[in-house]
Amino acid sequence: MPAGDDIAQTTGWLAERTDLLVALMVLLAGLVLAAWGWAQSRKARVARGADQEAMRDAERLGADLRELTQRLAHEMDAKADRIERLLAKADERIARLQDPPPALQRVHDRSASAGEPEHAKVHALADEGLPIVEIARRVGKPTGQVELILALRRGSVSL
Repeated sequence: MPAGDDIAQTTGWLAERTDLLVALMVLLAGLVLAAWGWAQSRKARVARGADQEAMRDAERLGADLRELTQRLAHEMDAKADRIERLLAKADERIARLQDPPPALQRVHDRSASAGEPEHAKVHALADEGLPIVEIARRVGKPTGQVELILALRRGSVSL
């Protein structure tokens, strides 16, 4: 599988997880607001003479919600850190793919300078959309050599 597919999969995976994290944050904020509203209404009833047990329940609920919020925030921070590391890794891979290895660059440079008229003819026929076998027949070269010339042009020869 080409490295570009790995990067595309990683980026897609990260995008899916980012949406999930945002959705969790929104849900958590809604829960906190609902709990706060509920706690406020309970406090008002307690102030009007409602029983003290309900107040303790509300306080316990508030403490539980604060603990849950802190735990979720910590998990989300950890996931965000992981996403940042994965993105940095993907950026490094992209940079490596964009810069050809020195050995390949030397082969490409030699290919461009040596036998240029033959290569130009192969390139022109390939640009016309001719199959490799037909190009090889027209220029009188083996198909492997034509494939190599075209691969050097694309910079996709692995050494």
